[in-house]
Amino acid sequence: MDSYLTIKNLKVGFQSYSGLNRVVDIDDLTIERGQAFALVGESGSGKSVTAFALQQLLTVPPAVISADELTLDGIQILDKSQKEMTDIRGRKIAMIFQDPMSTLNPVFTVGEQITQAVRRNRKLGRQEARKRAIELIETVKLPDAERILSKYPHELSGGQRQRIIIAIALGCGAEFLIADEPTRNLDVTIQAGILKLLATLQREEKLTVLFITNNLSLVPLLCDQTALLYKGQVMECGTVAEVIDGHCHPYTEALIQPLPVTEEEKEAVKTATAEEIPVERGCLFQNKCRFCTPLCREQAPEVVSLSPTHKVRCHRYQEGVREQWANQS
Repeated sequence: MDSYLTIKNLKVGFQSYSGLNRVVDIDDLTIERGQAFALVGESGSGKSVTAFALQQLLTVPPAVISADELTLDGIQILDKSQKEMTDIRGRKIAMIFQDPMSTLNPVFTVGEQITQAVRRNRKLGRQEARKRAIELIETVKLPDAERILSKYPHELSGGQRQRIIIAIALGCGAEFLIADEPTRNLDVTIQAGILKLLATLQREEKLTVLFITNNLSLVPLLCDQTALLYKGQVMECGTVAEVIDGHCHPYTEALIQPLPVTEEEKEAVKTATAEEIPVERGCLFQNKCRFCTPLCREQAPEVVSLSPTHKVRCHRYQEGVREQWANQS
């Protein structure tokens, strides 16, 4: 396999008057070239901070970043200067945010913004860049491209603006697309359309995609692999089928469970959504886990491999005895 992004022992924290607040602690994560990978977790789990760290977009200080390895297409990210990273972000990486209005400039037409991205990546004249902009608008499935070119961002719907952001990313020539909850503020039907578009572009353009979301149900629409983040640590990772259909960690269960039906399910959701209590040692999920044991409170669990691709961070799998957990649950 051809690894595009490799993370080894990435630690991100923020200095404050009370000390260092660690928000990301990812020991091992790899995204293959041309793969669509989902990073899933509740709000505050460290998903967006991880994405910013990958691009050196965190201010240092107060941010403190370290890693044994953080490579993107063979490039050692943490060794690069801000000037070098600006070039890398322009050529290799594009990011789609939750709110496209925070990315689009309200005083320029979308046509001007797309052509600017195209000309920054290619040595094209105005007419050639405009022609390419029309092609990109058609690529992201927006009708009447000529009319769209003349529109300002506020004249478009949320779904249309998100498609324009995708067009700009393609215009930049990016091969690594980071989509940070790109459908969060959109209607359900619009969400499906955006994810279907991203899946099509990922295949046709051979893009590597990192999809960040707190909604695990959206992941199968786009991704092959996924990792679930809680308090900055990966609790479970694997293929989408392994994690969703054969999930092992109680955190995964809480993210999957749509509505509690039985009393046991209601208790599980109640526990998983309990008020946060600081954890000084042991498993980070201990206060929300209905299976918590004294060992969980004393000792942090190690990552256990259940298959070549499926891994879980839980004491119940230390001996690889999944059936015992299933019987108890």
